[in-house]
Amino acid sequence: MRAAIGVFARAPIPGETKTRLIPALGAEGAARLHTAFLRDVLTRASRLAPVTLFVAGPLDHPTFESVLGDPELATVALEPQAGDDLGERMAHALAHLRAHADAAYLIGSDVPTLPERLLRRVTESGADRVLTPTADGGYALVGGRAPWSFDGIRWSTATTLAETIARNADVTLTEPWYDVDRPADLDLLRLHLTLDPSAAPATAAVLAAMVA
Repeated sequence: MRAAIGVFARAPIPGETKTRLIPALGAEGAARLHTAFLRDVLTRASRLAPVTLFVAGPLDHPTFESVLGDPELATVALEPQAGDDLGERMAHALAHLRAHADAAYLIGSDVPTLPERLLRRVTESGADRVLTPTADGGYALVGGRAPWSFDGIRWSTATTLAETIARNADVTLTEPWYDVDRPADLDLLRLHLTLDPSAAPATAAVLAAMVA
Protein backbone atom coordinates (compact mmCIF):
# COMPACT_ATOMS: atom_id res chain seq x y z
CA MET A 1 0.00 0.00 0.00
CA ARG A 2 1.37 3.39 -1.00
CA ALA A 3 1.11 5.92 1.84
CA ALA A 4 1.75 9.66 1.89
CA ILE A 5 2.22 11.89 4.92
CA GLY A 6 1.43 15.57 5.23
CA VAL A 7 2.75 17.84 7.97
CA PHE A 8 0.91 21.04 8.90
CA ALA A 9 3.02 23.96 10.10
CA ARG A 10 3.17 27.71 10.30
CA ALA A 11 6.13 29.73 9.15
CA PRO A 12 8.21 30.18 12.33
CA ILE A 13 7.80 33.94 12.64
CA PRO A 14 8.50 35.19 16.19
CA GLY A 15 5.31 36.46 17.78
CA GLU A 16 3.11 34.55 15.31
CA THR A 17 4.21 30.97 15.99
CA LYS A 18 3.49 28.83 19.07
CA THR A 19 2.04 31.92 20.70
CA ARG A 20 0.80 29.99 23.75
CA LEU A 21 4.41 29.09 24.55
CA ILE A 22 5.61 32.70 24.43
CA PRO A 23 4.96 33.35 28.15
CA ALA A 24 7.40 30.55 28.98
CA LEU A 25 9.95 30.92 26.17
CA GLY A 26 9.60 34.39 24.68
CA ALA A 27 8.70 35.02 21.05
CA GLU A 28 12.13 34.12 19.68
CA GLY A 29 12.39 31.01 21.84
CA ALA A 30 8.95 29.76 20.82
CA ALA A 31 9.81 30.20 17.13
CA ARG A 32 13.15 28.44 17.60
CA LEU A 33 11.47 25.52 19.35
CA HIS A 34 8.84 25.32 16.62
CA THR A 35 11.62 24.99 14.04
CA ALA A 36 13.13 22.12 16.03
CA PHE A 37 9.72 20.44 16.29
CA LEU A 38 9.40 20.70 12.53
CA ARG A 39 12.80 19.18 11.89
CA ASP A 40 12.09 16.21 14.17
CA VAL A 41 8.62 15.54 12.75
CA LEU A 42 9.76 15.77 9.12
CA THR A 43 12.80 13.58 9.71
CA ARG A 44 10.75 10.82 11.31
CA ALA A 45 7.93 10.94 8.75
CA SER A 46 10.28 10.97 5.75
CA ARG A 47 11.74 7.62 6.79
CA LEU A 48 8.37 5.99 6.17
CA ALA A 49 6.67 7.66 3.20
CA PRO A 50 6.77 10.63 0.81
CA VAL A 51 6.16 13.79 2.84
CA THR A 52 4.56 17.12 1.97
CA LEU A 53 4.90 20.12 4.26
CA PHE A 54 1.70 22.20 4.13
CA VAL A 55 2.48 25.74 5.25
CA ALA A 56 0.33 28.52 6.66
CA GLY A 57 2.24 31.70 5.93
CA PRO A 58 5.07 32.50 3.53
CA LEU A 59 6.56 29.50 1.73
CA ASP A 60 9.80 31.39 1.20
CA HIS A 61 10.57 31.79 4.90
CA PRO A 62 14.32 31.08 5.27
CA THR A 63 13.69 28.41 7.90
CA PHE A 64 12.07 26.16 5.31
CA GLU A 65 15.07 26.52 3.01
CA SER A 66 17.36 25.68 5.93
CA VAL A 67 15.37 22.69 7.20
CA LEU A 68 14.65 21.24 3.77
CA GLY A 69 18.29 21.75 2.82
CA ASP A 70 19.11 18.80 5.06
CA PRO A 71 19.97 15.90 2.68
CA GLU A 72 17.65 13.62 4.66
CA LEU A 73 14.77 15.98 3.92
CA ALA A 74 15.60 16.84 0.32
CA THR A 75 12.56 14.98 -1.02
CA VAL A 76 10.02 16.80 1.17
CA ALA A 77 7.57 18.77 -0.98
CA LEU A 78 6.34 22.22 0.03
CA GLU A 79 2.72 23.33 -0.48
CA PRO A 80 0.53 26.16 0.84
CA GLN A 81 -2.43 25.32 3.03
CA ALA A 82 -5.67 26.04 1.18
CA GLY A 83 -9.08 26.71 2.72
CA ASP A 84 -10.97 29.13 4.92
CA ASP A 85 -10.78 27.15 8.16
CA LEU A 86 -8.79 24.26 9.60
CA GLY A 87 -11.29 21.64 8.44
CA GLU A 88 -11.18 22.86 4.84
CA ARG A 89 -7.38 23.02 4.91
CA MET A 90 -7.12 19.48 6.27
CA ALA A 91 -9.62 18.07 3.75
CA HIS A 92 -7.77 19.79 0.90
CA ALA A 93 -4.39 18.46 2.07
CA LEU A 94 -5.65 14.90 2.46
CA ALA A 95 -7.24 14.98 -1.01
CA HIS A 96 -3.98 16.34 -2.46
CA LEU A 97 -2.03 13.48 -0.88
CA ARG A 98 -4.54 10.78 -1.86
CA ALA A 99 -4.24 11.83 -5.50
CA HIS A 100 -0.83 10.15 -5.50
CA ALA A 101 -1.21 7.45 -2.83
CA ASP A 102 -3.54 4.76 -1.55
CA ALA A 103 -3.72 6.32 1.92
CA ALA A 104 -2.92 9.75 3.30
CA TYR A 105 -2.14 10.96 6.81
CA LEU A 106 -1.77 14.40 8.37
CA ILE A 107 0.19 15.27 11.49
CA GLY A 108 0.91 18.60 13.11
CA SER A 109 4.31 20.03 13.87
CA ASP A 110 3.51 20.12 17.61
CA VAL A 111 4.18 16.38 18.19
CA PRO A 112 7.98 16.21 18.01
CA THR A 113 8.14 12.93 19.95
CA LEU A 114 5.42 11.08 18.04
CA PRO A 115 7.16 7.72 17.72
CA GLU A 116 8.18 6.13 14.46
CA ARG A 117 6.64 2.82 15.56
CA LEU A 118 3.21 4.48 15.81
CA LEU A 119 3.58 6.12 12.41
CA ARG A 120 4.78 2.88 10.86
CA ARG A 121 1.87 0.91 12.32
CA VAL A 122 -0.59 3.48 11.01
CA THR A 123 0.85 3.74 7.50
CA GLU A 124 0.95 -0.05 7.16
CA SER A 125 -2.51 -0.67 8.64
CA GLY A 126 -4.67 0.01 5.61
CA ALA A 127 -7.42 1.40 7.86
CA ASP A 128 -10.13 3.50 6.22
CA ARG A 129 -9.90 6.19 8.88
CA VAL A 130 -7.50 6.50 11.80
CA LEU A 131 -6.97 9.06 14.57
CA THR A 132 -4.33 9.46 17.27
CA PRO A 133 -6.04 10.99 20.35
CA THR A 134 -4.46 13.63 22.57
CA ALA A 135 -5.29 14.40 26.18
CA ASP A 136 -6.81 17.80 25.40
CA GLY A 137 -9.67 16.25 23.41
CA GLY A 138 -8.08 16.66 19.98
CA TYR A 139 -5.84 14.46 17.90
CA ALA A 140 -2.25 14.38 16.68
CA LEU A 141 -2.80 12.36 13.48
CA VAL A 142 -5.70 11.93 11.09
CA GLY A 143 -5.94 10.01 7.84
CA GLY A 144 -6.43 6.70 6.11
CA ARG A 145 -7.73 5.44 2.78
CA ALA A 146 -11.14 7.14 2.90
CA PRO A 147 -12.13 10.83 2.76
CA TRP A 148 -13.10 12.69 5.93
CA SER A 149 -15.85 15.13 6.82
CA PHE A 150 -14.77 18.03 9.04
CA ASP A 151 -17.93 20.10 8.61
CA GLY A 152 -18.97 21.89 11.78
CA ILE A 153 -16.08 20.62 13.92
CA ARG A 154 -15.23 22.94 16.81
CA TRP A 155 -11.46 23.08 16.80
CA SER A 156 -9.17 23.29 19.84
CA THR A 157 -11.90 22.18 22.23
CA ALA A 158 -12.31 19.22 24.57
CA THR A 159 -14.86 17.74 22.13
CA THR A 160 -12.90 17.99 18.85
CA LEU A 161 -12.04 14.26 18.79
CA ALA A 162 -15.57 13.17 19.73
CA GLU A 163 -17.15 15.45 17.12
CA THR A 164 -14.82 14.16 14.42
CA ILE A 165 -15.62 10.54 15.27
CA ALA A 166 -19.36 11.31 15.26
CA ARG A 167 -19.16 12.72 11.71
CA ASN A 168 -17.12 9.87 10.23
CA ALA A 169 -17.75 6.11 10.14
CA ASP A 170 -15.28 3.29 10.80
CA VAL A 171 -12.71 5.32 12.75
CA THR A 172 -9.80 3.40 14.28
CA LEU A 173 -8.00 4.93 17.26
CA THR A 174 -4.29 4.45 17.90
CA GLU A 175 -2.63 4.68 21.27
CA PRO A 176 -2.87 8.29 22.53
CA TRP A 177 0.06 10.69 22.35
CA TYR A 178 0.78 14.20 23.56
CA ASP A 179 1.22 17.47 21.72
CA VAL A 180 3.04 20.56 22.94
CA ASP A 181 0.85 23.66 22.85
CA ARG A 182 1.00 25.23 26.31
CA PRO A 183 3.69 25.98 28.91
CA ALA A 184 2.47 23.07 31.05
CA ASP A 185 3.17 20.70 28.13
CA LEU A 186 6.83 21.68 28.24
CA ASP A 187 7.27 19.88 31.57
CA LEU A 188 6.28 16.55 30.04
CA LEU A 189 8.39 17.22 26.96
CA ARG A 190 11.48 18.06 29.03
CA LEU A 191 11.02 14.96 31.18
CA HIS A 192 10.59 12.74 28.13
CA LEU A 193 13.70 14.13 26.42
CA THR A 194 15.77 13.98 29.59
CA LEU A 195 15.04 10.26 29.69
CA ASP A 196 15.36 9.73 25.93
CA PRO A 197 16.88 12.58 23.89
CA SER A 198 16.69 10.41 20.76
CA ALA A 199 12.90 10.75 20.83
CA ALA A 200 13.32 14.23 19.30
CA PRO A 201 17.01 15.13 18.89
CA ALA A 202 16.60 18.60 17.41
CA THR A 203 14.07 19.55 20.07
CA ALA A 204 16.25 18.14 22.85
CA ALA A 205 19.20 20.21 21.64
CA VAL A 206 17.19 23.45 21.55
CA LEU A 207 15.71 22.88 25.01
CA ALA A 208 19.16 22.11 26.41
CA ALA A 209 20.54 25.31 24.92
CA MET A 210 17.71 27.32 26.45
CA VAL A 211 18.54 25.99 29.90
CA ALA A 212 22.30 26.42 29.53
